[in-house]
Amino acid sequence: MEWKLTREKYQQLLSFIGYGNFPEANMIVFGIEEGTGGYGIEENVEARIRYYGKNKEGKYVDCFNENDPSEGFWESSKEDKIARYLREQYGKEVEDKFYTKGTFLSTVARICLALESDWERIGSWFRTYHECPSLKEPIKRYILDELFTKRDGLQTCLSDWRPLPRPSTQVWPIEYTEIWPDNSKENPYLQAFSPPNAVLLLFL
Repeated sequence: MEWKLTREKYQQLLSFIGYGNFPEANMIVFGIEEGTGGYGIEENVEARIRYYGKNKEGKYVDCFNENDPSEGFWESSKEDKIARYLREQYGKEVEDKFYTKGTFLSTVARICLALESDWERIGSWFRTYHECPSLKEPIKRYILDELFTKRDGLQTCLSDWRPLPRPSTQVWPIEYTEIWPDNSKENPYLQAFSPPNAVLLLFL
């Protein structure tokens, strides 16, 4: 049977805030839309519903109200819970994914590393990899281990304006057709969240 997003799960996803330690955040990064991280729609949605915001016992811990996660929940761990869903549901051998291509995460990591650096070193974090190849590894490690999670030092969070994961803003996945059939202007979900014009940084 082909997997489809139900209205019940859709309502749950609307309460997902993002990633990081929101109660103690020093910096919140606002994005336009949840991506899929190279995974499919089903595993993205099911991982958010089954595991995000919960501890190993399945109890909500990353939320404003543990008795009512509809008030808002988030994910603060670095575990790849999408890969966990694929392993537990289908027995697939899946390697955890934490590092995606593109400049978004590396740009945020550079800002964070600069903010935590000595004044004299701030500018060095914004050199290109061609100018300074040695920057690549610490920036990658920061993304993998420190960005958008509970940690000592600068606490960062990521919150996307539109909470439904999609591989592209130009695509309305077939898995979402029970919510609305297409990517048209009449789509009530897109209307409700339309349109942020840019990625914003809010420093608290």
